Amino acid sequence: MTGKLSPKAFWGICIAVVAAVVAVVAIFIRSSDPASQGPIAYKKYDMGAHMQEMRGKEAAGR
Repeated sequence: MTGKLSPKAFWGICIAVVAAVVAVVAIFIRSSDPASQGPIAYKKYDMGAHMQEMRGKEAAGR
């Protein structure tokens, strides 16, 4: 590999490398965007049951 690279081949390789880097960055940005992901499932919190539990603990502590 002691041969000289022609300017046309050099620029072709440069463009290919830049395109690959841009593609990888775009993939990482798109995968980390919360808007592109589905909704997060959550468990509905029962505040009434929580208050009863806290009142029970409070009464037991007296």
